[in-house]
Amino acid sequence: MEIAFIYQIPLAARRALDAHPERRSTDEWRLHRLFPPFSSTLAGHDRVGVLLCSHRFGELWLGFDTDVSAGLALGTNATQLQVATGVLAGWTQLGIREGIHFVEKLDWQGFLRVVREVLGPTVIVHDPTAVPLMLADRVKAGIKNL
Repeated sequence: MEIAFIYQIPLAARRALDAHPERRSTDEWRLHRLFPPFSSTLAGHDRVGVLLCSHRFGELWLGFDTDVSAGLALGTNATQLQVATGVLAGWTQLGIREGIHFVEKLDWQGFLRVVREVLGPTVIVHDPTAVPLMLADRVKAGIKNL
């Protein structure tokens, strides 16, 4: 089992970082805060989900692809909207059970119902013939959509 948080920065940011390897501190860059949004002209999307890989079933990605405009409409950004949605959906689980709440006991259908109301439908990508790869092997192979 392997667990990773993967973040892909925009191409323009990658080019800027590559062009100035001598800059080591955030003080050396002109930065914009994401919250509150500094501009209503932000564009793009944010993906959050889980990638499951196995020899028997191939690869399955389940998640949400949130357009930046969805966050801007609420005065935030797409990432914070996704986090807030998860917290909101979690709050709806409180009081259903007494004591400790284990993830195995989560009412996942109710949880996803709340999340879908905010973020839209679940995105599902399944490739039953994909060969499972470790994260390090994916990076070596240059796979773009980790």
